[in-house]
Amino acid sequence: MKGFLYLLSALTFAGMIHSATAQITEAERKILDSLDSSQTKTTLRYLSEDVVSNRSGAGAGSAISGSEDEKALADAIEKEMRDIGLQVSREPFPVRFYDYGEVSLTAAGRKLPAITLHSSRGTWGSRDGVPYYKGNSEDGQVLEADLVDAGEGLAADYEPLGNVAGKVVLVKRTVWPSLAISEAAAQGAVAAVFFDYPGENPDDALKQDSVQYHDAIPAVSISKQEAALLRDALAAGPVEISLENRVDVSYGFSENVIGSIQGSEIPDEYIAVTAHHDRWFQSAQDDCAGVAVMLQLARVFQQAPPPRRSLLFISFGSEEAGGLATQSDWLTGSYAFVKAHPEITSRLAYTFNVDGAGWTADQGYLFATIDNLSFQRRLLSDLGLAEKIEVRSGVTSWVDAWSLGGIGGGAVSYLLWFDGFTNYQNPGSFSRYYHTQLDVYRPEDYQNLDHDLRLGALGVLRSDQALLLPIDFGEIASWVDSSMAADAAKASDVSFENARSALRDFQAEVMRIERGVAAVDSAPSAKLINRWLMKIRHDLVPWLLRNSTQRAVLKTSPYASELEALAQARTAAAAGDGKAAAAALERVGGMYSGKLVSQEAFLAEYLHGYGPGNWGTDFEQESRSVGPEIYAIHRRLEERANPRAEVPRIRELEARARGHLTESLFIIAGKLEAATRALGETPLP
Repeated sequence: MKGFLYLLSALTFAGMIHSATAQITEAERKILDSLDSSQTKTTLRYLSEDVVSNRSGAGAGSAISGSEDEKALADAIEKEMRDIGLQVSREPFPVRFYDYGEVSLTAAGRKLPAITLHSSRGTWGSRDGVPYYKGNSEDGQVLEADLVDAGEGLAADYEPLGNVAGKVVLVKRTVWPSLAISEAAAQGAVAAVFFDYPGENPDDALKQDSVQYHDAIPAVSISKQEAALLRDALAAGPVEISLENRVDVSYGFSENVIGSIQGSEIPDEYIAVTAHHDRWFQSAQDDCAGVAVMLQLARVFQQAPPPRRSLLFISFGSEEAGGLATQSDWLTGSYAFVKAHPEITSRLAYTFNVDGAGWTADQGYLFATIDNLSFQRRLLSDLGLAEKIEVRSGVTSWVDAWSLGGIGGGAVSYLLWFDGFTNYQNPGSFSRYYHTQLDVYRPEDYQNLDHDLRLGALGVLRSDQALLLPIDFGEIASWVDSSMAADAAKASDVSFENARSALRDFQAEVMRIERGVAAVDSAPSAKLINRWLMKIRHDLVPWLLRNSTQRAVLKTSPYASELEALAQARTAAAAGDGKAAAAALERVGGMYSGKLVSQEAFLAEYLHGYGPGNWGTDFEQESRSVGPEIYAIHRRLEERANPRAEVPRIRELEARARGHLTESLFIIAGKLEAATRALGETPLP
């Protein structure tokens, strides 16, 4: 069943059907041979080094969402697109704009290199035109206070310190800094100085990350080597910190830059190559490399025979940050594009998203939407890359691919040369330079660039020339089936039957459609089928997903896991084992990290999760929590005063998790039923 639509779709320029063996046609080879990695590197270096030069307090060279520097990069990219010969447009969208003065940080009379963490507070500045001052000298612009080593900045680290009210805390990053900022504020600290990051960061790296509008206190970042000197100084006696960092906050606009080549036969179906131009520091890899690859593919296809479908080459603004005061503040430009263009996302034949490219590594990881996996495997096979690049199921919410695939419902893939969190400890991974001033252009770092270019070009070309698009509903059905089976095993007291029945009907209809398309031999019939199947995918896939930074996750999966953990917690509590019950609760919702902080900080984080403009709330993709009282239950269980008394309260949490799971099953069943009815209306010949 799986892959049949894909096999029919692999028609080449010459109209030949692809054989079962690896094969690149003459027309495809001509496109691949025209790719120029040297030119791509020249563009990469130009974007990284020549367009923007500043001393931003968020990191020298940064082009921040809504800034003039971000606009300068958009201008440069527009010029490149026009020189290539593309039709170009720019689309503005609102963002939360932060303007950073240089950071002045001294300790014991010595100045330390430092940056302000994005969307934290400054010692002074303005918010929407209203001045504020958090300092205690120089008319409130400078903060002078004693420094305290707060370890990892978690609740347990403060216990031996006593009262830190009015002091600046030094924090080693082991969790996302927003959690530690909430704890520092709850403890009464007046500022936080962060250093380090999980992984092999060089000693002089300055690490930038958005702290997602945690602006109760100023937060700055220093290097590991400077932190080591501070710790030595603290061991010898008191250390006073002097900090000044201006942060002005207002509303502004970012822009998406869109170049296009109109399709000659099917102009209202779309294939896209996307990247982003906002950045921290010079960001050669993240994402000047992606923009350079996108522009190189645009050059090649502009000079090639006219495409059948319309090609879009999009540089998104505000990928790193810019959301309107929301915990999910990244992907802002791509989300704005998807919301503004349902007419494109509902006919998005394929997108190759490029966020970082060509990094020198032995192994690559290709993430693809479930319906597109077979297509990607064939591309890798035909390019001889099947051993070097591993295919992963689903795009993740770390990159713009999520907006286009997880929210827009299009076919999307993207290639990474490091495996997310798994390889953060690998000294050769790009993650050591990620969001630091060390992400600069070095030719030796781009030995895999040809692979990105060839994979992107072949995917675009085959998607454009396909008679029938590779929309593999059978793969989607198998993924839903296996995911629900795993979830049902965790939640035995919840009925999955309606969803499973809907899935069986969907699978049967998919098989009928696959048999029917075997008779398709004309472009008009294929066009109607493609339109209809893309629309079904657009309406179905986002409703199946939970947003995830790792892989494709079915909407029911977090709730089934929570229900299993809660049942284990209840059983342990009933047996009087508070320690085991508390450990089980740590697998529920935000408690895996919430257990690390005080109740005040936990509740602040819980409330912050309700921020506006959160794309995770679209299609119910953000999992709902069982409730803030879980923190107090967990704390009492850890104390093991009377674990059995917590059983009724845990049952209440179970009831909520069961309700969330039941509702998710209802949504999945309903959307599968709608997709089945729509498949039944497919205009087969």
